[in-house]
Amino acid sequence: MTRPLLELADLVGAAGHRFLDRPPAWFTWLHLKVLGAIERCRTAAMGGHVDQCTGCGHRAISYNSCRNRHCPKCQGQARDRWLAARRCELLATPYAHVVFTLPHQLAPLALQNKKLIYGLLFRCSADTLIEITADILKQRDPDHRQAFLIDSILDSAQQKGTGKWTSINALDMGIPANSIAEAVFARCLSALKSEREAASGHLTGPAYRYDGDRNELIQNVHDALYCSKICAYAQGFQLMRAAEAEYGWKLDFASIASIWRGGCIIRARFLQKITDAYARDSQLVNLLLDPYFKEQIQNNQRRWRTVVALAAQAGVAAPAFMSALAYYDGYRSAKLPANLLQAQRDYFGAHTYERIDQPRGVSFHLDWSKANRPQIKITD
Repeated sequence: MTRPLLELADLVGAAGHRFLDRPPAWFTWLHLKVLGAIERCRTAAMGGHVDQCTGCGHRAISYNSCRNRHCPKCQGQARDRWLAARRCELLATPYAHVVFTLPHQLAPLALQNKKLIYGLLFRCSADTLIEITADILKQRDPDHRQAFLIDSILDSAQQKGTGKWTSINALDMGIPANSIAEAVFARCLSALKSEREAASGHLTGPAYRYDGDRNELIQNVHDALYCSKICAYAQGFQLMRAAEAEYGWKLDFASIASIWRGGCIIRARFLQKITDAYARDSQLVNLLLDPYFKEQIQNNQRRWRTVVALAAQAGVAAPAFMSALAYYDGYRSAKLPANLLQAQRDYFGAHTYERIDQPRGVSFHLDWSKANRPQIKITD
C-alpha cells in the first residue's frame, strides 16, 4: 500500500510537543497515551520483524502497529470492516444523523451513563417538538406586540426530502402511503405562494362561520389528529412490511418501534403501543387491525369525520386529515370502485382484469373492438 504524503503521525511528531506545552483543561493522560501511540505506530519504537522472500532473498523490515483504537493507521482495515458490516444492516431508506452538543462539564457523566443521558436528551427533544407548536402560537410579534408572530411568517414551507423519498418508495412498491405523500404535497402547494395569491383573487370558496362550541371543536381536532397519526404510522409500517418482502429482509417491527421510542427524534408516546401491538402479533398485517388501535379509531372516528366535514364546509384545506380518513375508509372497504378503473384499463390498453367469481391470479380480456365482444381467458 502506498504511504500517503502526510499522515496524522507526521503532524503529531512535528507539532505535538507544542500542543503538550499548553494543553487544554480537558486534556487527560488518556489523550496523551493516544498521541504517543499514533506517533510511534509502525516505527522502530514499536519493534518489528524481518520479512524475507524465499525466492530472491530480499529482506524488508515490518514495524509493529500500536493497536490503539484511535490510530487511523493501524485501525484502518478494522474500521473498514466495521463500516462494511454496518452498511449491511442499513435499510434502504434515508437516515438522519442527530448530534447533541453538551457542555464539557457533562462529558464525563455522559461517557459513563450513555443510556441515561442520551435517553434524557431524546426525551427532551421529543417533548420540544410537541411543545414548540404551542410556544410558537402564543409568541407575540417583536415588531407588533399586539399581534402574534405566526401571522407574520410567510406561509411557504421548505423541505429537505425525507418525506419525498418515502413517498417515492411507497409508489415504487405500490403501498398507499397517501397521508405521508399528502404532507409532502401540502408543502409543495405552500411553496406556490405567488400563484396562490393570484388564484385567490379569482377562485371562490364557501362563506362559512363556525358558531359551535369552541371547547368541543378543540377536542374534535385533537381526536382527528390522533386518528390521522395512527393511519400515518400504519402506512409507514405497511411500507416497511412491503420492503421486507421486496428485499428479503427480516425486520422485527416491535424492536423498530422500541428503538424509535428510545432513540429517535420523533419518540411519539404511542410508539410503545406499536411495540406492544407487534409483540402481541409479529405478523400483524396492519396496525389498524390491532385491538388497541382498532378501539382508538372506533371511539374517535365520529369526531374525526366531524372535523373533516367541517373543514370541507368551511373551505379549509386539511389534506392530511382528509387523506388519512380516505385511507381508513378505503382499507376497511371489502369492495371499492376500482373495478371500473380496471375495466377502463382493459378497454384502452388491454391490461386485463380478474373476476370476482374466479380464483385470484386468473386474468381475462374483453375484445372491446368486436361487435360481440368475446371474453378471452389469458394463459401463460
